[in-house]
Amino acid sequence: MTMARNLGWTAALAATLAMFSAYGCGGKSYPVAEVDGVVLINGKPGNKISVQFIPDVFGDDSPPLSSGETDAEGHFTLHLLNRGGGAPQAGAVVGKHRIVLRDLQLAESATGKGVPIRLPASYTMAASTPLTREVKEGKQTIEIQVPPK
Repeated sequence: MTMARNLGWTAALAATLAMFSAYGCGGKSYPVAEVDGVVLINGKPGNKISVQFIPDVFGDDSPPLSSGETDAEGHFTLHLLNRGGGAPQAGAVVGKHRIVLRDLQLAESATGKGVPIRLPASYTMAASTPLTREVKEGKQTIEIQVPPK
């Protein structure tokens, strides 16, 4: 092969790899940004909270959602839910999102007795959550505050 032809193949391969790194194989490519953050409930770290970022785009080819779980300090890191299987990719699709929170302490309880309700019911469903954020390009840290009920 000539040098010009080698450069053409190299450029095509690089473009293909860049597209797949934006979001997985076998589907539309979306720009992805690294997102981490903290959930505060009544001003205190919310441990054992499932955090989902659901793109505010609907249709058959809508972007994938991202999720993470908070640790003891309320910190979370988002990962794309890979539709095609395989390892999840760190981050969330760039754009507007609805944020859904679920209390894992409540989910882990067999009966729910004695487990305080920490989240308003509206925060647990995409259709009713008042929480929204725009994910922008580049690494970012997002603070999610849950006010007193």
